[in-house]
Amino acid sequence: MAAFIRELGEVWSRQKRNWKTVVTRQIFNRFFNELTLQYTNIYITLLGASPVQLGAVNSVMGFAQALISIPLGVIRDRFNIRKIYLFGVSILIFVPLLYAMAPRWEVIGLAIMLSGFGMMVGSCVMICDLSLPDRDRATGRALCEGTGALPTVLAPTVAAVLITVFGGISVHSIRNLYGIQFAIRVILFIYVYRRLTDID
Repeated sequence: MAAFIRELGEVWSRQKRNWKTVVTRQIFNRFFNELTLQYTNIYITLLGASPVQLGAVNSVMGFAQALISIPLGVIRDRFNIRKIYLFGVSILIFVPLLYAMAPRWEVIGLAIMLSGFGMMVGSCVMICDLSLPDRDRATGRALCEGTGALPTVLAPTVAAVLITVFGGISVHSIRNLYGIQFAIRVILFIYVYRRLTDID
């Protein structure tokens, strides 16, 4: 076990700065995404959506991702990968803000559509593929997924504690979670903007 952990540490240490940057963002982003995940459908329902409307709203993300997938491939072939990634990450900043400020459930549809676009455009897969050397590609991808998944184990408990502190399950309490998520996404955008270099 010690040898395995040491090997993972060596894989991490010899990678490029760009890879380390996107993986670090991924770890924190996934944790704070999980803060709101279990309360999203509750929140949409509290804003007045019926079961059918809830299902319709949740299907918007798949539509948005299907819409952008083909042109996105062309865009990535022709334009700067760093700028495309940062644009996607910047779109994702506004998603929790829309959730937090939504007066009605219909606004959540726009937030989910933006989330679908942002997740596709701001995907770190391309940067990982271009940054990882051949000998570390499989291990690097596994390390990215593994380290990104570990913090999400704690997130539901942290979210439940925060909801309790905010006064229990209500529109106001869940809005506060989205407010926290918004602040973190702003910080993470600044982090990647300052550290990410042009990708060869």
